[in-house]
Formats: sequence, structure tokens, C-alpha cells
Amino acid sequence: MRYVILVTTAFGTLFLAGVGGIPLWMGLRFIWRGLASDGWPTAPGVVLKSAVSETEASQKSGAYTLGAYTFYVPELSFGYQVKGRDYTTKNLQFGRAEGSGDASEAAVLMLRYPVGAKVPVRYDPSGPSLAVVRSGVNSVVVWYLMAGLTFILFGVLVLLAYIGSEWELFAFRRVMGLMWLIFVFFGVAMLTPGLLSLWRAKASENWPTVNGAIVFAQEERTLRAVPDGEGEAIGTTTRGVPLAYEYEVNGEKHYSNVRHFGQFAGSSGDWADKILQRYPTGKQVPVTYCATDPDVAALESGINREAWFLPGGGAAFLLFGLWALYMSLRH
Repeated sequence: MRYVILVTTAFGTLFLAGVGGIPLWMGLRFIWRGLASDGWPTAPGVVLKSAVSETEASQKSGAYTLGAYTFYVPELSFGYQVKGRDYTTKNLQFGRAEGSGDASEAAVLMLRYPVGAKVPVRYDPSGPSLAVVRSGVNSVVVWYLMAGLTFILFGVLVLLAYIGSEWELFAFRRVMGLMWLIFVFFGVAMLTPGLLSLWRAKASENWPTVNGAIVFAQEERTLRAVPDGEGEAIGTTTRGVPLAYEYEVNGEKHYSNVRHFGQFAGSSGDWADKILQRYPTGKQVPVTYCATDPDVAALESGINREAWFLPGGGAAFLLFGLWALYMSLRH
């Protein structure tokens, strides 16, 4: 029996470490390539493909469908030439998510990169087949790192728990004391994009402003059913308003989907109605944009209260993790 437990524990630890190692390795590779791409040479490129695929998914629990979701995946392809040889890349930016449930993100990419549009492409001089359109690292990469570290930590905890119970080298409470790391991981993962949004929101107060126009605005409804304790389902509806707008900086058109930094993707009540009334398709709007990166823009400058939720949640996770660390060290 002891041998079976040992083999099971070893297999579980290796499995969790392997599962965690994949996103961790991907995240570290994205960071390395993203940082290196800032110094890569540039070649003229062209958009070869610009399309969006939609995937319908639903979450079920027993006889209930808890929610139905649509996932939008942009399909982009860019062609470029280096030393007379043709290459193709699908990389828009290292670390960027493959898709999202926000239709406006896909809409902005389709507007920015229509088929035939000219784009500069940065390529690795040691291997020109590796290239990217936007240099740097997308902030989403932090979730790759946190997911990988969390799975690896679970694997380590499984192993230590077995060692502690079998050979009494570690007390169980000492092993569980490492759980504070999980809260720290999630805190950092939430704080990173949250603080970036806060910084941009504050900086946008001093950004230049140009005239723009709403080119895409629609209402989305997501129905969720939550089973209660009596076998019935309570339905709730979340309404979102994905929108996109265009504006011109130095004679070049740009597109964005940011109303204000840190914005909610959806809410209940008349939240969506107010946004649709304020930003109907075709309406002329003032757009505040970043002078060093005109693709970064907002319709409403300054810090909105919604911008505090993500960094606030991240700070709560981080502080709880540090408190748990302090308590584990006291014992």
C-alpha cells in the first residue's frame, strides 16, 4: 500500500510540475522574445489575412446551463521579405492572448489590420522566420507565469505533504504554510494589469485630444443560471457594450475600444443602456491618446472608479498572502 501511495504521489507531482512547466516556459519565452524584439531590424510587411472565428461554449452543472459564451479569435497573418526571401508570421505581439470574449477587441484588430494594409515587421536577425508586428511584451504574459508557478507549487505541496506524513521530516502545518505563495501569485497577476491601467488613466489627464467617431457599438447579453438549494435555477443577465472608435493622428488612422482604462466588460441593470445612449455608432467623440503610442487611447480620461477594482483585488490577495507568510513564520 505504501508503494502505491508513493508511486501515486510521485506521478501526481510530476504531472502537476509538467502541466505548470508548459505555461511557465511559454511565458518566459514570450518575455525574452518580446524584450529582444525592441532591438530587432524592421522590414516592410503586408497583411495577408484578417478574419475572426467565433466559438460558442456553455458551462453546465447537471441539468442546468450556467452560462453561454462566445469566444472571438482574430486570425491574422503578415507577409514580409528579408534579403529577397518571403516569410510569413502570425505574431502580433509576444504574450498576447489568442482571443477573448470581448467582440470589440476583435473588431479593433480587423480595423487596424485589413487585408492589404502595409505594416512594419520586426524580425530576428539570427532567424528571420521569427518576427512580430508590435515589439515588447503584452501584459497578459503575467497570467502564463502565474498559472505555471501555481501548478508547480501544488506539485511541491503534494510531495512535501507525503514526505511530512511518511517520514515526519515536515510538519503538515509547515507544508500548508506554503499556501501563502498562491495568494501572492494571484495578487501579482491582478496587480500587474491593474496598476498599468491606473497609470495610463492618470497619465491620460495630460494626453493630447483629437476628434474621433464611434464605428462599432452593440449590446451583448449573457444569461447565467445559478442553481439554488431547492433544485431551482436563478437566472441573471449580464449586459456588455463592446464598442470601437476611430481617430486620426498625424494623418494616420488609429482605432481603439477603450472607454476608460480599467473599464468593466459588463454589468447588470441600465449600465449598458447609458453607454449605448452616450456612444451610438457614428457619433463624433473627442479621443485622448498617448503621444508616444497613438494606438493607446480613451474616450474618458482620468481615473474612473472601475479602475480600482482589479488592483484593489490584487492588493487584497497579495496582502493576505504576506499576512499568511508572517503567521507561518511566527509558528
